[in-house]
Order: sequence, then structure tokens, then C-alpha cells
Amino acid sequence: MRFSDDGDPDVSAKVLALHLAKVAKYPEWGRQLDSLPRLTPRTPTSPARSGP
Repeated sequence: MRFSDDGDPDVSAKVLALHLAKVAKYPEWGRQLDSLPRLTPRTPTSPARSGP
């Protein structure tokens, strides 16, 4: 998790632990997530896309 308004410094590790537990319990769900393309967030210096 990159951004959170939660004050807990361990929130990222806790979210990852929840995710890994769910993947262990539901392996097909994990495979489906893995099949989704990874998106790279645009940065302010990234060129804007034009057109539709």
C-alpha cells in the first residue's frame, strides 16, 4: 500500500499479511489477481496521452 491516512507505520505490512492469508485460503483468487495487468501510475513528468 503506497498511500494511507492511517497513522500506523505498520499498516502496509498488515495489509500485505491480510492479502497473503487470503491468497493462501483462496489460491484461485490469487491466480486471478496475478493474471491482471500491472498498472504503473503516471508521474507529473510522464507525457500526457492525447486522443480518446
